[in-house]
Amino acid sequence: LGTVLDPELDEPIVPRGAEVPDIRFPSIRDSYVEPHYQVTAHGPDARISDEHWWDTLPVQSDLDLRLATYLSTPDATRQPLLLLGHPGAGKSLLTKILAARLPDTGYTAVHVPLRHVTADAPIYRQVQEALDRVTHGRVDWYALTDQSEGTLRVILLDGLDELLQASGHNRSGFLHDVMEFQRREAEQLRPVAVVVTSRSVVADRVDVMPGTTVVKLADFTEDQVERWRETWNRTNAAGIA
Repeated sequence: LGTVLDPELDEPIVPRGAEVPDIRFPSIRDSYVEPHYQVTAHGPDARISDEHWWDTLPVQSDLDLRLATYLSTPDATRQPLLLLGHPGAGKSLLTKILAARLPDTGYTAVHVPLRHVTADAPIYRQVQEALDRVTHGRVDWYALTDQSEGTLRVILLDGLDELLQASGHNRSGFLHDVMEFQRREAEQLRPVAVVVTSRSVVADRVDVMPGTTVVKLADFTEDQVERWRETWNRTNAAGIA
């Protein structure tokens, strides 16, 4: 997906206001370590909430290429990609990185933190609420649709597990709702790709359509942890100097 000069990636990895005195936090850009992953096409034999089942699949290390390839396929605008991982695996950070790195010449990305939108609202309303929140109501989803003509719109629905906990209704059909949203958008000649993130442990609480691409982020290796630690140490050493 490449690297872009997106100012959001230069923000501290810890949200402003949550800083700790005497500690310098590296930027999102500097602290990001691309996770390894496993992938499957969902089917009758898939047990995507079972860690032992995932252990039978190979771990891969080209996530950027995998996501870029997926977004170029027709399936991307027909059904969502489900991105799973344990707490701290980097799901939310990955969606922010993906939204920032997608070149605006070919993509229009909208990041939707599901914990900050109305849990029981339809998908298009959740997207609008996210746009309202980050633009103070200056951007309308349908106006954005017209302005983004010629690009693939990518919606990143981050935190399905939190939405399931917050909802007062059964949202086991959430991925079906996403697929219906995609169908209606495509009918209006405005196709949209959707990535949905969730903790692995709640994957059995939602209906996953056959053929859905499911990606699970792997635990970080010792080498990846060491790269992350070096970044933190370097950032704080620079602050002391």
